[in-house]
Amino acid sequence: EFGKITENSNNLRIFSSISDGDILLQGNDGGTTITALTLDMSEGGNATFAGNIRTGTSTLTANTNFDNLVIEGSANTGITIFSGTSSDGGIYFGDSGANNLGQIKYLHSTNAMTFATNDGSPSLTLDSSGNVGIGVTPTKPLSVYAADGAGNIILTRSGTSENLTLGTYFIFTNGNTQRVGTTTAHSFEVYSNNIKRY
Repeated sequence: EFGKITENSNNLRIFSSISDGDILLQGNDGGTTITALTLDMSEGGNATFAGNIRTGTSTLTANTNFDNLVIEGSANTGITIFSGTSSDGGIYFGDSGANNLGQIKYLHSTNAMTFATNDGSPSLTLDSSGNVGIGVTPTKPLSVYAADGAGNIILTRSGTSENLTLGTYFIFTNGNTQRVGTTTAHSFEVYSNNIKRY
């Protein structure tokens, strides 16, 4: 005996007697045997589908580049991830070189959400109070950190040379350089056309 189909408490029971043997759901597609579903018994029944997965109705056409998992409904529709009260829930993005290059995580221990790229530390954090931190854990509604010597915020208007940089120095440019900022030697300096005015 290699398996059997029986009734179990008003449920249909499919049982494989082969130790660590997988359960395969197969069909015939134009003379070719297709394994649509594999249940891996050595991995606790992990399911591997040969094709895309779609739940709900199929009235809408998904983008064919991103249709491996499609969840559709006519009302509110979504995905829920449950995690431990002191654990993290996350979505990871990877490729053949690494399995965690991009990361979106919810930290239940602090009720914060983080975003990371290039398998690095979180580049953006949204804490439990709604504060946003870019490159740093936020302590104010918006906290921004950049390496020494780099402007922390740059605002640029398209089509002109006007921009505003806030950081180690406050730099205003409009054709000519006008700088207001701090140095270790002076608490406050004003520059115009690269000439110190104050």
